[in-house]
Amino acid sequence: KPPTPPITAACGSVEPGEAFVIGGVGGLFYLAGSALARAIKVDDPIEAFAVHGCAGFWGVLAVGLFGSEEVGGNGIFHGGENSGAQLGVQLLGALMITLWSGGFAALFFVPLKAAGLLRVSEEMQTMGLDEAKHSPRSAYSMGEPMTSTGKPVAPPREAPVKEVAVEVAVVVSTEADDGHES
Repeated sequence: KPPTPPITAACGSVEPGEAFVIGGVGGLFYLAGSALARAIKVDDPIEAFAVHGCAGFWGVLAVGLFGSEEVGGNGIFHGGENSGAQLGVQLLGALMITLWSGGFAALFFVPLKAAGLLRVSEEMQTMGLDEAKHSPRSAYSMGEPMTSTGKPVAPPREAPVKEVAVEVAVVVSTEADDGHES
């Protein structure tokens, strides 16, 4: 699964060959981020940190390195005027994105963790969320309420149904469009 974020930031500012290099190096950042997350035991099954955090961070910096003046960039590899400033702006931007995202994530996840609401129960963890929440039995219950373990909830008592008779009359016209009978 190749990460796409490395080239996302730079796509309008680099040449196609440079995009290839940025994507390749981004793949290395992805691999390093994935290994780091596993090493520090971060639960990230979709590897969002590796793809968006690591490879994406590289992609933002890559604009300051590879950006071509011909297509709207100003990277140091092209030696444009103030190209070093462009790299500085990209670094500042990447750091600000990290602080903004991390700060707001912490505002939500730290209280959830402290309240014990960030993880599912041991029973669900052991069963696996695919089975407990996303299996056809749970996900496609055809409107029947299910418990957290995927078992049907006892149906509520139903109110008696009143039968109502409706009469429908159908009128058929025998006149054609020109006003004559057919």
